[in-house]
Amino acid sequence: AGTYKCDSGLTIQCSWVSCLGQRAKLDFSALGDVAAITFTAGSGNLVAGNPWNQATFVFEGFILYGPSTTTGTAMYLNERTGGSLGGPAHTIFRDFQITNFKTGIYFGNHTYINFFDHFDIWNVTTGIWFPVNDLAGNAIIDSGENISFYNGTIFGTSLYDFYCENTLAYSDFTFTACSFDGGGDAQIYNNSGVITLLGCHFEGSAKRAIYNATTNGFITLINGYMIDNGDDSLTGYIYNAGYMSIYGGRVASYGRAGIVYSNERLICYGVHFQSDQTASNQIIATGNYNYWLPNYGTQVVSGSVTAGTFAAPVVGLGTNITLSTVNVWVNLGVG
Repeated sequence: AGTYKCDSGLTIQCSWVSCLGQRAKLDFSALGDVAAITFTAGSGNLVAGNPWNQATFVFEGFILYGPSTTTGTAMYLNERTGGSLGGPAHTIFRDFQITNFKTGIYFGNHTYINFFDHFDIWNVTTGIWFPVNDLAGNAIIDSGENISFYNGTIFGTSLYDFYCENTLAYSDFTFTACSFDGGGDAQIYNNSGVITLLGCHFEGSAKRAIYNATTNGFITLINGYMIDNGDDSLTGYIYNAGYMSIYGGRVASYGRAGIVYSNERLICYGVHFQSDQTASNQIIATGNYNYWLPNYGTQVVSGSVTAGTFAAPVVGLGTNITLSTVNVWVNLGVG
């Protein structure tokens, strides 16, 4: 325990050492616009029969304090030396706090199968960033596979809680029981990642909770609670230009038309909309291939609905269905 002044960045070789702290505060307030801690693993550390020595690595129990919200990166996961297996992969980061940096966690080259558990990131510009380039300006390669976040909170951001900027098609991120409370442009911004959100809580004052920006972006929300405190002049508290699936949960939004806006492909099943916008649209779907079973609350829908999937033709609502053709897809109801 205690405060440790760090006037330059640290480099930790994930292949060799684990770091266990007792709420030790690493004070990087004198640091410039560089990485506070670079987590890496050189290809020279590989051992025959066990190419991922990093699987024994844990970073636990630290507070990282930075120079300002416009300067520096708290955690930089990046390969330092050459070799496709040289990055900080198969690692665990848990019980940590990050504050007063430009970026909380920044993903670089050969970074995959990373697990983050029980953490707080606050008072930063961007909480978690999966960028196009590494900090040296080179295009990132072989990164983003199976990155998991559990029981974390990101709040006080001025731009994004999670910014999935990179367009690597195989990148996938899972957030479980996390809270997003930022106040910037969006809490989740996605270009081409596959993002799954399980039982997460959205609040804060960001303009939108989720902005799925491209036709190559995939986002799935399962349960959770979303409270719209953002810019209700913008259509789409949840905005989809790619592939979006929403299953269950509650969305509370007052004063915003088009709580869910989609111009591509949308599935929305069993969501409880809590709103006073009885004359406005809970869901605006202008694209093709939209499916939804009855949602709850004030149900007002605008846009195209794929034939045979809206409300009435489901078992359990008093409508009998007779199947007379082989290979017919039908809804069998909720519950």
